Amino acid sequence: MSLVARHKKPGAFEKLVNSLEITSPEKRDKIMETLEAEDPVFMERVKKSMLTFGELKVLPEGIIMEVLYLLDKMEYLALALYKLDDKELVDKFMRCIPSKQMIAYRDAVEGLGQVTKGRREGAQFKIVEAARKLQSEKSMKIKAYVTE
Repeated sequence: MSLVARHKKPGAFEKLVNSLEITSPEKRDKIMETLEAEDPVFMERVKKSMLTFGELKVLPEGIIMEVLYLLDKMEYLALALYKLDDKELVDKFMRCIPSKQMIAYRDAVEGLGQVTKGRREGAQFKIVEAARKLQSEKSMKIKAYVTE
């Protein structure tokens, strides 16, 4: 059974998209190349369905606040925003940090130490994962899965 055929089964499409959203870019690109070679139309739907960390800036601030409430550690946000070039995204997250979590965020920033690209990407993946969790648990519109 082909890789695409496995992911056309009920529920498998969303699992594939969610998995790719939190996979390192290098590995994700290889998987996506394989899928594209098998079925370009299917792959286009996957690409349209994927949520990236950068896309979170278009969400309303109320949803961002709820995503931040789901994070069990403010270290994830501190890492995700570390030396991020997207000022608009950084500013949006900073406006949305609940006051109860601001001290934890500041402590996390102070204690970051060495931040590698992998650590930063991993933290961004955790935040995307929290957004998808919010979407599934509270039926909030974050980003739709393009199944057809």
